[in-house]
Amino acid sequence: MKLYTVRHGQTIFNQLDKVQGWADTPLTAQGEHDGKAAGERLQNVRFDAALSSDTSRAMHTAEFILAENQFDTPELKVTADWRNISLVALKAAAIMRCGVRLVTR
Repeated sequence: MKLYTVRHGQTIFNQLDKVQGWADTPLTAQGEHDGKAAGERLQNVRFDAALSSDTSRAMHTAEFILAENQFDTPELKVTADWRNISLVALKAAAIMRCGVRLVTR
């Protein structure tokens, strides 16, 4: 199984170097471009599922990605459970399962 995680495109809070948390800050024009560019890079990936948090920035980024995809795309499932999740435990589990050591600088 492959899991693709993508951070949302740029928002005004990103430009101002502010923490967004659960604030529903919209994408900037650059953020929309970011989402479309991510979609172009992932256009040849066949997705079995598509999940997004319920923030507009995340939903729109996911919609841009799915719109660029060359395959029949799954329906986007939106849930508050994906707000600012920490992927640290998921990364650690994947690393342990694969027997790979994480090297940091």
